[in-house]
Amino acid sequence: MNNSISPKISIEEVKAKATRKKLGDFAYGLIFAKSAGRCQFCNKLLYEHHLTTEDCNLAELAHIVAFKAAGPRGDETKSVFLDGKECNFLLLCHDCHRLIDHEGKYEYTEEQLITLKRTKEDEIRKVTEAVASTKTNCIVYTAKIGDYMPSISDQDVRKAVIDDHMYPVSHEPINLKSTDLGIGDNEDAFWSVEANRLCNLFSKKVYNGNEGTREIQNYSVFALAPQPLLVKLGSLLENKTTIHIFQRHREPKETWSWPESDYQDNLLIVEPNMMAIGVPVLVFAISAKAIVTCVKNQLKNITDNIWIVEASLPNYNWCANKAQQQHFRNISRRVLDAIRLRNPGEEIHVYMAMPNSLAVEFGRVWMPKADAPLLLYDIDRITKQYNKVLKIEN
Repeated sequence: MNNSISPKISIEEVKAKATRKKLGDFAYGLIFAKSAGRCQFCNKLLYEHHLTTEDCNLAELAHIVAFKAAGPRGDETKSVFLDGKECNFLLLCHDCHRLIDHEGKYEYTEEQLITLKRTKEDEIRKVTEAVASTKTNCIVYTAKIGDYMPSISDQDVRKAVIDDHMYPVSHEPINLKSTDLGIGDNEDAFWSVEANRLCNLFSKKVYNGNEGTREIQNYSVFALAPQPLLVKLGSLLENKTTIHIFQRHREPKETWSWPESDYQDNLLIVEPNMMAIGVPVLVFAISAKAIVTCVKNQLKNITDNIWIVEASLPNYNWCANKAQQQHFRNISRRVLDAIRLRNPGEEIHVYMAMPNSLAVEFGRVWMPKADAPLLLYDIDRITKQYNKVLKIEN
């Protein structure tokens, strides 16, 4: 007879020593497929090494509710019931897995992670179900503005397009971005070099782009550059295709997605006196009113044939929605027609202070066969004088 006394083991100790259930191949494949092989937290690609691009499996399965009650977000009942079930797993990279289970185990709740899983899976499904009518070629153009070289991230582009109920044709946008030419926009060479570079690159990548680009005649444009160059870009875009010009919004936070906004502010056309003499001048005062005074002072002994398109409340956030953008297009077409009737065939001298998307739209509104050439001006930040920098003509 064995007189040794067996140690007493509590139910809690048995649960603590429980082993996790093995996740079947079907469930694992389902998780991987629903996430498109990306970390459901940070979106990192998990089937390709970021440096060597070799195929590999970097994915880790993370419990939403731990398989032990004592684990992160663990529960006496749920841990046993949910262990081994597909609905209780996230596909994560190593760093994000550690974050939610260690440093952030109290910050990231079960409810938050369930919502994250559902949101990411819904996004993947929407993207993969996209049909040709909702696909768009994304174009990104940036050029140096003074000493500032703007940038537009691929992530911001993709988010803005998807938020607008479209889906990018390609993972990477059509890149028309400029590099630092080593000269400033106060030098004549900057404008001729950059305009030629833009035209050549546009012809190569857009007009003669890959088969996917030519097949989908729908374009979404993201552009930040000196306004004369934005007008040049707009003049290159064909009206026969579907074009969406996106606006960078600064408030309440910087984004390229169209905000939920019903902001409305009308544009006014101020026409010169019928007896005005001199070359026709067109001034846009939409993001700032001071440009009107500056131009009038600079041209006071040259011309008084000045046409003004001004906002009732000029500000940088004037183009807060697509309705404002369309209103601008209508007013721009109207003022160009009026100038043509009063000054047939004469070149129009253009000065601009307006949001980035409107400068591109103005280039699109201008019709090469019907409208006179545009002479575009930009302010010299040293002399504070406006100089003629580009000419848009047929």
